[in-house]
Amino acid sequence: MWIKTARLADRGEVAGSEIIEVAGPGFIEDIDPTGAWLLIESKKIDPDLVVLDLRSPVRFAAAHVADAVNLNYVSPFSFEEALGTLDKNKTYLVYCDRGGLSAEAVTVMEEQGFARVYNMKEGFEGWRAVRCPVGLRSAA
Repeated sequence: MWIKTARLADRGEVAGSEIIEVAGPGFIEDIDPTGAWLLIESKKIDPDLVVLDLRSPVRFAAAHVADAVNLNYVSPFSFEEALGTLDKNKTYLVYCDRGGLSAEAVTVMEEQGFARVYNMKEGFEGWRAVRCPVGLRSAA
C-alpha cells in the first residue's frame, strides 16, 4: 500500500517528491515529524492508525498531535499493563517530548508483539518545529 507525499497546510510548501509506504505487519521504524504527519494523513488508507502521546497528562492537555491518545509512559500505572489493553494489530505512531522515551516504548511494544509501530524520533518538539498541526485542550 502506498501514499504520495502531500502539501503541508501550515507551511504552504511541498513536503517532498518521494513516495512513502504504509507498512505491513511486523514493522517497527523511526520516523521524522514530516513523515509522521504524512502517516497521519494516510489514515484514510489505514483507518487502524492510533497516535499515542506518551507525555504527562499536563503536557498533553497543553498541546498534542490532533486526535492523539494520552498514555503516560512514566505514570505509576504500569506502561506494560496499559499496553495490554491495546489492539496489537493496529498501526501505532508513538511520540514523547524529544523521542527518547518513545524509543524505549517502541522496544517494549515490539517485545509484546505489536505489528506496526512508528517512533516519531524528534518527538513533539520536532513536530512543533516543523509547524505541523496541534490539538489543544478545549476551554470547557
